Amino acid sequence: VHIRASQLIEARDKLLSKGRTPATANRYLSAISSLLQICVEEWFWIERNPARAIRRLKENNERVRFLSDFERDQLLVETRRDPELHDIVILALSTGARRGELEKLKWSDIDRLNETIVFRSTKNGSDRLIPLPSDAVDLMRKRFSNGKLGSQDWVFPAPKSEGHADFRRRFPKAASKAGLKEFRFHDLRHTAAYYLAASG
Repeated sequence: VHIRASQLIEARDKLLSKGRTPATANRYLSAISSLLQICVEEWFWIERNPARAIRRLKENNERVRFLSDFERDQLLVETRRDPELHDIVILALSTGARRGELEKLKWSDIDRLNETIVFRSTKNGSDRLIPLPSDAVDLMRKRFSNGKLGSQDWVFPAPKSEGHADFRRRFPKAASKAGLKEFRFHDLRHTAAYYLAASG
């Protein structure tokens, strides 16, 4: 087996020419490098890993988008048509949590007495405890008093199954109808961070 670093660079550049980001190209190269390292250490197919000699591209493609006050109002007008979606959007703006963290939230993760919330399905695998802002406290109390418990203790139970609700398709539709361009659920997290910074 003869694989040269120049061949890998050529393949990487083809990815970039097709519109892939430097971050994506780096992920591909890292995966290939891991496989080649197995070829060196365990299978003895090659003597060295050519991918290790390739410098990773600078990743400067972080996309930051947050809502203006007008956009926020437009979005909330639209999400009120879907009460479940409206509640999770309010909670996202209040806590800065990711969609997956909110979807997998259980009532047992919420301390209504001390007004705190624990996110257990975090990106880095560790639990995260945060205080609930007043608007989020009111929202959760209302959901609890209205019996939004679900059979599996989900805060946002799926309407037709035992699992939690899935907002992957519902949010983009609402954002589009609200006139928001290139706005993802994750951008609610950026918006929450912006609000915190603006308030000091």
